[in-house]
Amino acid sequence: MKYLNIGLRILSVITIGLLVSNCSSDSGGSDPVVPPTPVQKTKYTVTISAGSGGAVSTSGGSYEQGQTVSVTAAPSSGYVFSSWSDGNTNATRTITVSSNINLTANFTAIPDPPTASALSFPEDDKVVKRVRL
Repeated sequence: MKYLNIGLRILSVITIGLLVSNCSSDSGGSDPVVPPTPVQKTKYTVTISAGSGGAVSTSGGSYEQGQTVSVTAAPSSGYVFSSWSDGNTNATRTITVSSNINLTANFTAIPDPPTASALSFPEDDKVVKRVRL
């Protein structure tokens, strides 16, 4: 039993010594704390433009990777929005920036309705019905 008690005391002294040796003192002798260098996020250029017949809500700019950009394509009178240059057909969209982006909003002219003079009527205003034999 003596050996066990002595062994526990030695173990306790060794453990306390380790704890004390790993503590820093308030005497100013420790190394100063240096904050980590902030990670620079990659910046990308987003260019947004409108084709003939409309406008866009933003022309883009410089954005950090992961930022989002919301844009709306608005057709002028006599036009409809058809698609973005990347094939997306939503007039309003949110883009998550992960590379340089160049988008153009495409618009299509609405055709004019036919005028009365462009219509043709059958002879004597009668409708001719064809019958198969």
